[in-house]
Amino acid sequence: MDRVPGVSVAIATLNGARHVREQLDSIAAQTEKPIEILIGDDGSTDDTIAIINDFAATTDIPVHVTINPERLGYGENFMQTASRAHGTLIAFADQDDFWYPGRLAAAARALAEPEPALWVSGWRIVDENLQPLPDRRFHTGFQEKSAAAYPLFVLHGARMVFKGKLLDYMPADGRPETAFGKGPAHHDEWAHFAAHVVGRSVHGSEPLTLYRRHATAVSAEAPSTPSRRWLLGRVGEPPNDGVTGAARSRASYLRVRAEAPECAPVREQMLAAARYYDQIVPRLERRSQTRNGPTRRTRAARMLSGFAHGDYRPLRSGGFGLWILLQDGFALAVTPNERPMPS
Repeated sequence: MDRVPGVSVAIATLNGARHVREQLDSIAAQTEKPIEILIGDDGSTDDTIAIINDFAATTDIPVHVTINPERLGYGENFMQTASRAHGTLIAFADQDDFWYPGRLAAAARALAEPEPALWVSGWRIVDENLQPLPDRRFHTGFQEKSAAAYPLFVLHGARMVFKGKLLDYMPADGRPETAFGKGPAHHDEWAHFAAHVVGRSVHGSEPLTLYRRHATAVSAEAPSTPSRRWLLGRVGEPPNDGVTGAARSRASYLRVRAEAPECAPVREQMLAAARYYDQIVPRLERRSQTRNGPTRRTRAARMLSGFAHGDYRPLRSGGFGLWILLQDGFALAVTPNERPMPS
């Protein structure tokens, strides 16, 4: 695709009438104006479309609305909406968040360098009235460290702006499997994965995104009040069983995509990434065994085996590094000694 300089904003909507106008107004108020706003609606039955149309009549930013003939789910809706974008940069936007005016300008500055392919906004987690929720610094710090250390960790797509060429190299259709259930990778999974194949991600420290949590939010993975207790509980859970399969899927996908003519500029990077995912499969399997053992003694023995295989070596040496070691050590300490095994 011949891309137009500037930022396209991709929004997935579903019954977002309560907050969508506030989000659209915050996008229109950006100091770096987007070249277009693309909206994929997943079958809203409230006033979402009427509110969007009213906004479109009051702004000089082109607004393109697609109503999906059948419900896609928010991840697929985001991917298909982003696929219609023309900008050299693409921003995911949740329908109920709020952006401070300098958000897109900060992303554009960071992504003007050749190597970064994904910019991740600083954020605050807020309630329905945009008031900060407790423990937001601890929560975001946990996510940043985990994303840096663990290749299949997912940051929230609402924070992401990425280079449009990622979709040219690794399009929405045919993308690899998700690590979280069944089906293709979610939009935020895909962006983190694709960016690290051809470049790297950069993180903004200034909280330019207000991430609104409320009872009717479409994505409800995070609690309304992300407390330390909740986070430490998450550390104590076994890794999702899908991560090993997702790593294998990524390796196979990259080897196939590397042969596509449009991927010639990044072919070697794709093949190198495929080799990396092949190499971490046994590490992921050992880590899952470490976290899923029936007794603490079994889990400790498997963790020592991981040490012996270099699973916790520094990231630059192909291991998971200190942060994952601390997570697994904490999980070993806090998980009950006897874990019931599935029947």
